[in-house]
Amino acid sequence: MHLRTPRPLILGVVLIRRAFSVGIIASMLSCSADGQQADLLTLLEAQGFSLVETGGLGSMRILRFKSPPFETWKLADQSALVGISESGDRLLTIVRSERTVNASRELEIATLRGEVVTTARPTVRGMTVLFAELAPDHRLIAFVGNFCRPAERPSPFGLHVLSVSGEIRMLVATAEADEPNSVGWSRDGKVIVYDTANRVFLYHLDTQESTLLAAGSNPTWSPDGDWIAYRRPDRTAALIRPNGTQSKGILDNVQLGGGLRWSPDGRFILYTDFKAGEIRVLNIADGRTATVLAPIDQYTETRLRWVRGFPR
Repeated sequence: MHLRTPRPLILGVVLIRRAFSVGIIASMLSCSADGQQADLLTLLEAQGFSLVETGGLGSMRILRFKSPPFETWKLADQSALVGISESGDRLLTIVRSERTVNASRELEIATLRGEVVTTARPTVRGMTVLFAELAPDHRLIAFVGNFCRPAERPSPFGLHVLSVSGEIRMLVATAEADEPNSVGWSRDGKVIVYDTANRVFLYHLDTQESTLLAAGSNPTWSPDGDWIAYRRPDRTAALIRPNGTQSKGILDNVQLGGGLRWSPDGRFILYTDFKAGEIRVLNIADGRTATVLAPIDQYTETRLRWVRGFPR
């Protein structure tokens, strides 16, 4: 993967409207009216955090917490950012191979500067990756989408795993309408949390079985492995222990527009306040929140990922 970085481009209103249907106004500078909110954004900036939008073909967009609105960085042609490592320091990019006549896809793991560390070349005829999550040991990649082996029909949509050696297998088949909204890895890399049909499951790689954890959706695993954050069926936010023994609500009176996404250090959570129409960040230690983007209309935090130490 090649990043072109000489002059990060500040997106204009026209491009933002095209990307988000009706336009997003970055509101971070207006946070100065609220001292606590401004302090939280300053803290995030000082920690080296920023957000990256996944899914863009040929480019990715970076949101700095104290700089409006987005910067655009070029990727290689026909490449798309599909994920960020939990630690926030690796990019997962799917690219079209020029070495095969059937145009199968590869998945690259690269540093934030675009230096390719590993290239996974699956032994399949085609692979669709909607989003991907890198295992803690960086040897397995869980992804949502489908694939097609030679002389076979495409696999169903659902949860799949790809090894860096190119081995690929389907873990959970779903209808396209019930494909997972998010997935996450346990710290030991042996369990994957995912959702389908408004239920949260744990997939155990050793037994190749799924167990029901809770009713809800959009699960993400905390970096320390102690909690799984998810959205309840009533759209409220909750945390649950991976063994299901303890559950608690957070963000009182907030209706989520999407899920909850942990920062790499586990101290902050990104979420969408559906009623307020804002993407916000929560400081878990003291309960402070700050607005990241508003208004957002139909856009949520779903495509945003935390990164740490992104080059300027």
